[in-house]
Amino acid sequence: MNELPLATGANWLAHVDQMATGNAMEVMLTEAELLAEDGYAGAELPMPHVEGLRDDLDESFWREVGESMRAMGVEPVSVHGPNLPPLDADVKLTSEKLRWYARSSVALGVRALVVHPTTHTHPHVCTIVPKLLERDIELSYVVSDELLAHDHTGGVQLALENLPTYGMRYLEELMTRIDRTNVGVCLDTGHWMVRPEGTVESFVARFVDRIAHLHLTDNHGLCDEHLAPGMGTFPWAKFFNALPDTAKRGPLLLELNNPALFQDVRALEQGRKIRTDALKISRGILSRYVV
Repeated sequence: MNELPLATGANWLAHVDQMATGNAMEVMLTEAELLAEDGYAGAELPMPHVEGLRDDLDESFWREVGESMRAMGVEPVSVHGPNLPPLDADVKLTSEKLRWYARSSVALGVRALVVHPTTHTHPHVCTIVPKLLERDIELSYVVSDELLAHDHTGGVQLALENLPTYGMRYLEELMTRIDRTNVGVCLDTGHWMVRPEGTVESFVARFVDRIAHLHLTDNHGLCDEHLAPGMGTFPWAKFFNALPDTAKRGPLLLELNNPALFQDVRALEQGRKIRTDALKISRGILSRYVV
């Protein structure tokens, strides 16, 4: 019997003091090799860690990264992009940056480009929320248009993630107003657990036709601990029973907590132990619900 294929986030910053044009490829492929050794079939790439290099890392670079990772047996499943910026950000500059993320995601051949909606300290203020919605919609269309211009197979989706700082209604409104087949939702189980509105079945039902990606992570409801499924109190059986089969396509992505020892050899050692332990625990839980 084949083991359930799982993916997790690449931990590039555990390898070097600073990502640079000269070391980026080596770091990325070294990490992919270690992910394969640790038993992972896929990875989510933390692109904000190299955003400052975007003038040098063009589509040909990312195409080579994607092809090399696949040759190692590690699928580049998704790109974790940026948070959409504050309301006072320069929209033109932001749009240029988001277009780079879109083109890079297409070159890699990932399924999803994950983006957080704009964070704000006062999302409850009624004069602010309409502005947030309009700006998030505007920037989502920027990404969608860029994906459509370069992704001729339609395989890459913009996946807007549910955040605990907003109610589900905010993301629901975005999905209602963004009429694009390449824009969907990244369901983050840990974020829902921190702010569980309704049942987990209703959480899935709200977005069942727009699920583009999953972040599978557990916690105890107090904060977003990024634990392996089964190490917290998230209701996994109810969640997977509610999910459509199309959303269960592997490799499924485990969003785990990397140690805070960046630029330190111990970070790599501890990070690998976290993810190898998580792989064993998660397979024991998720294999019950995913064929």
